[in-house]
This record gives sequence, structure tokens and C-alpha cells, in this order.
Amino acid sequence: MILELRDAVLDQLKTLNQPVPKKLSDWKVKTVLEELQHFLDGKKGLFSKDLHEGYEAYWAAFAQQIRAIRNDVGHPSSIDPVTPDAVHASFLIFPELARLSASLIEWITKKLK
Repeated sequence: MILELRDAVLDQLKTLNQPVPKKLSDWKVKTVLEELQHFLDGKKGLFSKDLHEGYEAYWAAFAQQIRAIRNDVGHPSSIDPVTPDAVHASFLIFPELARLSASLIEWITKKLK
């Protein structure tokens, strides 16, 4: 979802002949995520009320979920790094994260000028 969101930003900025932040093209998801947040934070004043509220409520969870799972899998602290509780929590928040991502992509492709 992060890369799809990044691609929507890149495509729209290129279409509008606006400068593309260099870090958006980085190969590391962490770098892309941080640059997306920086970019979106600068645009959130233009969001609709619903998108602004969703962004404020769920972006941090979006970023944290990716970081936490990556760290648990990439740097396990035990033999069983991904617990059933962590999987359950991921499933519970996923619909909101997917909804936020889709809403941001829609805003980027239709409203970003």
C-alpha cells in the first residue's frame, strides 16, 4: 500500500510538472514512508474534513504497523517473533489502513494541483 501510494504521488507530480522529492524514489520503504509523511503533512490543510480526520487518526498506526512487523520479522527477539495477538491486531487495523490509503490515492489523483 505504501508503494502504491508513493506511485500515485510520483505520477501526479510528474503530470503536474512539479518537482519530485528525491527520497520518494528510494528503494527503502522506511525512507519512502518518511518522505510520504513529510509530503502529506504539507498537504493535509487541503484535505477534506473526513480525509484530514482519517489521516490524523490512522497515519501513525499505518507507519507503526509497517515498522513493527518489519522489525519483528527482520530482527526477532525470540523464536516466535510474530504472535497470534500481533496477527490479530494487524487484521483488526488493516481495513482502516487500506481505507486511508485508498482515500489518499483518490485525493492525490483528483484533488492535488
